[in-house]
Amino acid sequence: MLTSAAMIAVLHYRVDANWWNAWSSSQRNLHLTKWIGISSVVYFATLMITGLKPRHLIAPHGRIERF
Repeated sequence: MLTSAAMIAVLHYRVDANWWNAWSSSQRNLHLTKWIGISSVVYFATLMITGLKPRHLIAPHGRIERF
């Protein structure tokens, strides 16, 4: 939840909706791709800061937990 809040805060405070209307379709595509990338970096950086390790995301071979 903290990671989602961090990503939302970055997008909310750094992206102005009025810019979107002024851009051409190619500029919109470029900026949308850029902000998706930035949001992903913020999301995963927050996960790492809060203690999640990449090994936690990978199930060991043959040990898939069923819920």
